[in-house]
Parts: sequence; structure tokens; C-alpha cells
Amino acid sequence: MNNIPRKAHRLYHMVPEPMMGKVLYPLNRLEAVYPDAAAKARAKYESREHLMAVRLPILDCLWNDVLHLSPLHPAKIKECLVETGCLKPPAPRRKFFVINPRALKPNRAVYFVQPGR
Repeated sequence: MNNIPRKAHRLYHMVPEPMMGKVLYPLNRLEAVYPDAAAKARAKYESREHLMAVRLPILDCLWNDVLHLSPLHPAKIKECLVETGCLKPPAPRRKFFVINPRALKPNRAVYFVQPGR
């Protein structure tokens, strides 16, 4: 884990369906603002409920207290999911927020690298 690498020019986050309001909230904050949207988002963790109890050590918060962003372009991720059979074509079209990493507060952002990669 370290700071977001300088070579990351853009970060991506899928636009929730439906998008409520104009702000992206971590799941635990979404609960208070839009409970129905939070319930729908929480359903995505079915069979992965253990993630919601994971504590992120550097930020000292829970997994659902943060927004998870990707430095990989969504088209590349989609391509890999289709190639591996994890996503069957025709894959749904989704919209993504494109976020400038420089807009993030460095002391509140962490870049995770999976060990062995």
C-alpha cells in the first residue's frame, strides 16, 4: 500500500444505477443519506459479506467507509472479464465517473497493490 502513483492519470468509478443526487458516498455514509440506494448497493456483497468487516489499516476505517476507484480503464476491465468468461456478451453498457487523482487529498487516499503482482 502506498500513495497513488504519479503515472495514474485518471481514476474510474462506475456511476450507480440509479444515481441519487450529485455526490458519490461510501456505502456506510450512503446508508444515512439514501437508505434505499444503500440497500441496493449492499446487495452487491452477497456471498462477500466478510469484506464489509475488513479494516483498512492505513486509513483506519472499514472497507465500506471509502470509495473504491480503479486506475484501469473500464473498457480494459470489461474486455478481460469477457475473455475469461466472467461476463457474457453482450455485456451491459455502463457509465463511469472519470476522476483526476490530483483532486484527492493525499492523506486520505491509498493505492493498494495485491501481493505477488
